[in-house]
Amino acid sequence: MKGAPLQYRAWLLFQRPPNDELEFLLTDLGLYARLDLTERPPASIRMRGDEAILSSEDPDYFFEHVFEHKSVPAFCTAPVEELRQMDSKVFFHRARYVRLHCNPDRVPTDREPYYRRWVRFEYMTSALQGDFDTSLTRVEKSKDADGHVLFLNPVPIDITEDRVHRLFGDHARALGGINGLFLPPTRRDLEGTYFEDDLVRMRDLIARRLKLESSILGEPTALVLWRLEHDPFLRDFLLEGGLLDFSCAESQPTFLLLEVSRETGGDPVAAYRALFALEPAQVPGPSWASKVATALAGDLRSLEDSGVDVRARRRPAEAGMMLPAERGYQASALPEGSWQRFYEYEKGIHGKDDRIKFHERVLWPSRARGSTPPDHDLAERLFIANYWRSPWSPSRDRGAWRYAMLDLLRWELVGLKATPSARVESWGVMEEGWPWIEKGSSDTMPLVVHRPDMDRDELRQWRLLLPVGSVLKEGGTIRLNDVLSRLNRGFVLA
Repeated sequence: MKGAPLQYRAWLLFQRPPNDELEFLLTDLGLYARLDLTERPPASIRMRGDEAILSSEDPDYFFEHVFEHKSVPAFCTAPVEELRQMDSKVFFHRARYVRLHCNPDRVPTDREPYYRRWVRFEYMTSALQGDFDTSLTRVEKSKDADGHVLFLNPVPIDITEDRVHRLFGDHARALGGINGLFLPPTRRDLEGTYFEDDLVRMRDLIARRLKLESSILGEPTALVLWRLEHDPFLRDFLLEGGLLDFSCAESQPTFLLLEVSRETGGDPVAAYRALFALEPAQVPGPSWASKVATALAGDLRSLEDSGVDVRARRRPAEAGMMLPAERGYQASALPEGSWQRFYEYEKGIHGKDDRIKFHERVLWPSRARGSTPPDHDLAERLFIANYWRSPWSPSRDRGAWRYAMLDLLRWELVGLKATPSARVESWGVMEEGWPWIEKGSSDTMPLVVHRPDMDRDELRQWRLLLPVGSVLKEGGTIRLNDVLSRLNRGFVLA
């Protein structure tokens, strides 16, 4: 219902029973009696060479806790690289076997934003000799100062907008003395936004069908940005006025940017989230709060293999994550164009319901009327609004992002691959010899020399279609195959 308060989910991390400040805070919010706030066994994990080390001051208590619950979720501060190494490792202690599950690269069906940090301990069996390989794992009875902290059984707290403001208002002053930590809350109601369920499902299908779920060496920057915008971890940053972009400095490599809004227009949740991203050491709470915040800030900066430069933004970006109203049908001048390309794309959607929804959102409003052609412009605008939103602007007008999408629609979005050198060569057909890739540069990170008179929007479009790390450099001379450099019959430059 329009105007209804927003619903949020916050996760509470703690190990010891709540201190007076946390107990008072939860009681004031009417939550204390409904939550499981019993003590959790303190523990940590880390890699030591090839060995996975599980450390606890009381291993008996830890393994008993896992035995009692059979499957125990936990939030972990370990680097993603170590979590990958520790996945499926089995730990043994006093005739009990426990398996650790880590899957930082797989987005769960519920699209939980902190999925990279979730691990799970599974009780396997009780036996003196089990059929498990424990040669590269060790359990130590100690408080490992170098270990990555585990917070067993994090507590999910579903709260309304008014309670969120009470909890995080006044610069989260109420959280300063508590012995637990609230992760930045995430919005639960996404209807009417770019992240509503039907649209996310279709983008998941696009990613799986075209094998875009993970990074591919040499892929266009536009595909990297599209995938990042689809990542659950960035969802609330974008809903709160953050934006994704990329650098476009002359003669410098393309790199990815995430601008986080510091001035949040009075939104305490957005301000709290920005603190985790920009100043993790200042996050209020117990002494270990900064470790958790630093781990999450690190996740932001390593969302892609090439890295993401996270910067503060003075004011929220133009609101654009809500689904826009679009204009009505206007006949195009050409009978053939983007509408037919989207029609061919629709044929490859396997599920009937998904095919119908794609048709209703993109093809039906822009279809031909009688003898008049389809509205290709409207089809493009609808596809962008629902499935290919510009990560730095809500605009669907013609520009770098839209023109790059049209190029991808001829290649990657129909399952074909275009190498950077092939793309540059195709641009040269139209540009009469320009641009070219400088000899010695990599095809996955090319150095492209371009005409001196190109405008910023053209250069942004080219960068979107080239890999992250590519360099565009203005040429200072003309090439011999350029129309301006051809010799006349007197062997003089024309």
